[in-house]
Parts: sequence; structure tokens; C-alpha cells
Amino acid sequence: MNIEDDFNKFYIKFLNENKNTLDEFELKRKNAIAERNRNKIIIFISEIIILILVLYIITLYGQTNNEQIATI
Repeated sequence: MNIEDDFNKFYIKFLNENKNTLDEFELKRKNAIAERNRNKIIIFISEIIILILVLYIITLYGQTNNEQIATI
């Protein structure tokens, strides 16, 4: 027998024995990606709301000048 055949047998046996564990890892990985994407969307929407509030407050008090606008 050669090493390649031994490795292939070992690899197939490893996959069969650990299929459930590998499936769990893959499911957890996909869930983590989905959660990260949801968090990015929530952060983006929060940033937009904060920016709108800041612009509204600045225009509400009528104290707009170039420095404030540049800071934003």
C-alpha cells in the first residue's frame, strides 16, 4: 500500500466519524455571519439617525457656521 491510499482511508473515516461535529461548526459559522450582518445594519441605521438628529439640532438653533458643518 502506498501513503496516498492510507491517507484517503483515514480522511474518509475521519469525515464519517466527525460529520455531526463538522455540521454543527458550519451551522454556527453561518449563524455568526448572519448576526454580524444584522449588527452592521443596526449600526448603520443608528449612525444615520444620529446624523439626522445632529443636523436638525444645529439648524433648529440657527447657529450654523462652516466649522460646525465641517465637523459633522
